[in-house]
Amino acid sequence: FCLHRAAWGQDSETKNQHTVVYRMAGLDVRDRSVYHKAEHGSFVDQVYATSHFEGLKEFESRVAFEPGVRTPRSSPLGPLELVIHQAFVEVPITSSLRLTVGKKTEYRGSGIFVNPSDLLNEEKDVFDALYQAEGKIFSRIAWIGVRGSLGAGYIPSRSNGFEVGKLWITGQAEIAGIDGKLQYTSQRTDKGTAGLSLSRFFFEDFELHFDGRYQRRQRGTDVIYERPYSDYREEDDGFYNLLGMRWVFTANSSVIAEFIRNEGGLTTEGFAQLFGYLRANPGVETDPVS
Repeated sequence: FCLHRAAWGQDSETKNQHTVVYRMAGLDVRDRSVYHKAEHGSFVDQVYATSHFEGLKEFESRVAFEPGVRTPRSSPLGPLELVIHQAFVEVPITSSLRLTVGKKTEYRGSGIFVNPSDLLNEEKDVFDALYQAEGKIFSRIAWIGVRGSLGAGYIPSRSNGFEVGKLWITGQAEIAGIDGKLQYTSQRTDKGTAGLSLSRFFFEDFELHFDGRYQRRQRGTDVIYERPYSDYREEDDGFYNLLGMRWVFTANSSVIAEFIRNEGGLTTEGFAQLFGYLRANPGVETDPVS
């Protein structure tokens, strides 16, 4: 259940948007899923409210603030939690350069289910769209052209010092009908990571897309939470790629198929050992590898 209200100010340069969501759902037991988090549980009963305030000046400078309050996922009468989804400013430096500073919700990538190339949101909760509304803190200077853009920025680490943050480069262009997006991050622990997203429509209703990245080092379970154990060493490199297609029938219906290959977690031999253990020990819910 959702209540939504949005209104522009009389000067057409201010916007107020308020949303209240109440959701209640019983979920199948999914604690054996690799994407399961302990806080997910098997039942959702939650109230989530947000307010978005935005101001524009001559449609060039932009200021936005979006606070929210929510109860725990499983109890609408539980203690309220305050969260700031967005709090950022965007200002022009020149006619083609823009500066963005603050906390902003921004997603990139052509994949429908996951976006490996989106290096700003590596730990995105893919099973809860409501929790994807919270943005990331970053600063960026971007050059914006007619057919593309190029940006350089910095993504800080909340719990660590400045040197633990990531240098961040973004690029976007459209060539021969192909929409391409490129990202690159460099960080002391994770080293370099490159992300690439490509998509193109054929015959106006059929689309092919690629979304992937190459990383010099494996991510920890605090970032890639669906990998509670792994056959790879932390210092191993790897690819995380998605190849997909979308066939659009109408504005409200389409067929999507995607193939995902992630060089992280268990290898083929590791899966064979795990399934063999589970067959030999039915009913076991703990992780035998760890």
